[in-house]
Parts: sequence; structure tokens; C-alpha cells
Amino acid sequence: MITRVSTSLMQNNLISQISNNQNKLYELQIQALTGKKVNSILDNPVDAAKILSVLEEQGKVESYKTNVNAAQGEYEAMDNALAIVVEKIQRLNELANSAGNEYNTPENLNAIKNEVSSIKQTIIDIANTQYDGRYIFSGTNTGTPTFTMSDDGTVTYGGTPSTGDYKRQVEVSQGTYLTLNAAGDSLFGSYDAATGTGTGIFKTIADLEASLDKAANEDADISSEGFAEIRASITSIQDDLRNITNVRTQYGTYAQKADLSENSLSDTAILLESDRSDLQDVDLYEAYSNLVYQQYALQASMQVSAMTLQQSSLLNYI
Repeated sequence: MITRVSTSLMQNNLISQISNNQNKLYELQIQALTGKKVNSILDNPVDAAKILSVLEEQGKVESYKTNVNAAQGEYEAMDNALAIVVEKIQRLNELANSAGNEYNTPENLNAIKNEVSSIKQTIIDIANTQYDGRYIFSGTNTGTPTFTMSDDGTVTYGGTPSTGDYKRQVEVSQGTYLTLNAAGDSLFGSYDAATGTGTGIFKTIADLEASLDKAANEDADISSEGFAEIRASITSIQDDLRNITNVRTQYGTYAQKADLSENSLSDTAILLESDRSDLQDVDLYEAYSNLVYQQYALQASMQVSAMTLQQSSLLNYI
């Protein structure tokens, strides 16, 4: 009786061992197939929770990287645009210096005015620069052209006023934001032809055009007011150039911050991926070695079970 009970207990233990070996073999087969140590939360609840946390952080980092890349693209578009504007204003300065010479003929002055008017149109076109379908100098009004010009020479700003909430920002890390845009009215100004009032480079150009007209139509022997006004405009041109250069420098600093953020996020992404890999990925060489070992272990336990059953059957006849 004692022998039969002991034999039954041994058989149960062997069956349990075979079952455990089969489960372990199945687990190793899944790991070898997927390359992952944890394939469901039941495999290892603690590590599974850690993996989910790392994946969440990786998602945030990818989102931040997307924002940084968008910022870098817009900064580049802004810098390229302002570089052209700076070049055009420098040309205005040259033209004003040249036109201020009272020996200029009306033909020379009209030719200079035509070039000045052409530069004004170029600056309007550049101020209406778009990036990814957005007017970058329109504040938060990105779907509206930044400037429009009427037939009478009025230049109207269509974006968000710089006195309001014109800033667009993107988050590049937890609680850290980059400002993407400068308001077009503070950069370029505007001009009302009906009243002759305005600000910025558009007011300066309008005044220069008017001065060129006056100089071309006045008798230099009697009056030189037009030429004096042309020479006076040089100060305004240089002030406008300084304003735009300062803004360009400021956003160049923002672009550098974006580059630093990109580098930092790339480093963080590498560390997070390493953490995730340590928690989840298997060493395939080790996995296949364990798989082979477990197959032998299962075969051995099955052989022992078969021999025990044979012995048990013989004992029943004793």
C-alpha cells in the first residue's frame, strides 16, 4: 500500500515536471520567435509595466523631435527670407546714396525709383513666405497672406498684430517651448497711401519713392528739397536694416537652441531604447541555447516518466 502511494506521488511529480518543462519550452520558443523576453503582461508584470513606461517616454521624445524638426525647418525658411530682405535693404541704401547726388538727371532718378519699387514688391513677396502651407510672418493667422498691396501703394498687414498674442510655440521638452515666428508688422511695418502714414521699411520706401519723384520734377537751380529728403531717408533705411538684422540674430539663437534640443533628444532616445532593449529583447544566442537545453530537459523528464510507469506496472504484479 505504501509502495503504491509513493509510486502515485512520484508519477504526479513527474507529470508536473513534464508540464513545467513543456511550458518553459513553449515560453522559450515564443521568445526565440519574437526576439522578446516579455510578450504579454502575464509573462512578467513588473518588467511589462517598466516597458510600458519606457514606451510612453519614447512616444513623448518622438513627439518632441517632430516639433524640433518643424521648428528647424521654419527657422531656416525665416532666415533665408530675412537674408534676402537684408540684401534688398542694403541695395536700397546704395540707391539712396546714389540718388542723393544733385547731379542726377530726371531719367536717372526715374530709373532708380523703378528699382526701388521693384525692391518693394520683392520684400512684399518675401514677407509672404510660406513654410509647410503656413505664412510664417502672419503671427497666429497663418492661413492669411501677411501683406497685400493696393493699386495706390497701400501695404496692408493681414496677420496677428505684434501688440497681441501673435506667437506660435512648440514644446521641445517637458515645459520647454520655442517661439517659431516674428510678427510681420514689427518686422516690415505697413503703409497707408491715403494718409501718407505707416511704419517700418514700407513707410521708408514710400517716402523714398515720393522724394525721388519730387527730385525728378524740381528745378535743381531753384530747389533741392527732393534730394535732401532722399539723403534723409538713408537714416530710416539703416534703422530698418538694423531692426531686421536684430530679429534675424534673435531667431538664429532660437535655431541654435533647436539644434541643441535635437541633440539632447537623440541622446535620450538612445538611452530609452537601450533601457527598453534590456527589459524586453532577448539575446538570441542565449535564447537558442536555452531552447536546446530545455528540449533535452523535456525529453529527459519524459524518459524518466516512461521508465517510472514501467516500474510501477511491474510492481502491480508483486
